[in-house]
This record gives sequence, C-alpha cells and structure tokens, in this order.
Amino acid sequence: MLLDGVGPNVVLCNLGVTVGAYGVRQLSGALFLTGFASETAGCNDLDLSNGTLVVDSGYSTQSVQAKASLTGVVPFAGAKLRPELALTLGCTWIGAVDLTGTAYGGSSTLTFDAGDVTLATLAFRPEIVIPPDGLPVAEALSLASFTPGLTCKGASGIETWTDCGCTGALPCAWYQASGRAGSAPISTSCASARGRTRRSALVWNSGSDPARYPAAAFAM
Repeated sequence: MLLDGVGPNVVLCNLGVTVGAYGVRQLSGALFLTGFASETAGCNDLDLSNGTLVVDSGYSTQSVQAKASLTGVVPFAGAKLRPELALTLGCTWIGAVDLTGTAYGGSSTLTFDAGDVTLATLAFRPEIVIPPDGLPVAEALSLASFTPGLTCKGASGIETWTDCGCTGALPCAWYQASGRAGSAPISTSCASARGRTRRSALVWNSGSDPARYPAAAFAM
C-alpha cells in the first residue's frame, strides 16, 4: 500500500488463541485416515503512517482450518507405493473494520466490511519407493523414490479463482553398516497459479546433520 506515492510505516500487532484436535483411524490393514481441525480467534491492531496521514484500526478475526488425508501402503514387485489424497479447507472471518484517519489536526472514521476469505486445496501424491540394492524395502540399505503429484487450489472472498499444478520429488536415502544415515533429496516442482508458473529445486547434501551439510534451493 502507498500513500501519496510514499511508502508508509506499517505496524501490525496481533494476539491469538488456537484450539484444535487431531485423529488417526485405521480403515484396513494398510489404509489410514488422518485429520485435524482447529479454530483461531485473534485481536489485531493496525497502524499506517506516511508522516502526514496516520491510519489506525483495531479489529478481530476468526479462522477455522480442517484437513483430512487418506494414506496407504501398497507393495508390488519389490517396491512400495504410498499414495496420499489430502483435502484442506480454511476460512477466515474479518467482518466490519473501523479505520480512523488523522491528518493536519483533524480525524475521521471509515467503516467497511472486509467479509471472509475461504481457501481449499486438494492434493494427490503417490510416492513410489524402490530399493536399488534389490532387498525388500524394510531391509534395504538404500532407498530411492519418486513422488509425482497434482494439486488443485481455490479461493473465494475478495476474489474467486481456481487452478491446478503438478509437483515432483526425487529423494534418496542410504544407511551404512556403522548406523550412520545419509540422504540426497532433489525436489523439483512446477505449478501454475492464476496464469503464472513457479519452478523450484531443493538439493540436500549427504549426511544427517543439516548444520554440517547445508541445502541449496533454487526458485524461478
């Protein structure tokens, strides 16, 4: 936000309380349903200033978020398939917001209805785990996997939009006789959102200590 072409000082303070619950249910031998729900109530104090005009407001918000995911393990031909289907819903209610502006010794108050914002995400990620050494997955000293994915997102409120994108990840892990573990995940993703495409890559060096073996990330 710019006031008279000058970037203002923005101070936003908020205090919130969140309560929620989480649960897991085994539907069959290798099929699980997990989910959580939470609610957050918050108080916010907003101050904007560009040196001439000062705008302040105090308002409350209420947010609800819920997620349900269906996961399983399907062994086949010396490998394993770990599919996941997840649905996430979130909604934030802001309602009426009073803004008080002060400039040149005078002040006025404006009230507007900020309404609510709803976000939804549906994601499908089937992870394929393959042991390169030919041993069963539970006994393998090295594992490689590929995780393609499809994610669809939608929003309603100030504006309404929906879009879908693809993701992919290529992590690897190995275990030595000494018990030390190492990993070299390379995660790549691409997703189109509202006419724009984002690509990213994450490369993690070998070793189990992130501080000693840092990661490198790239995004376009």
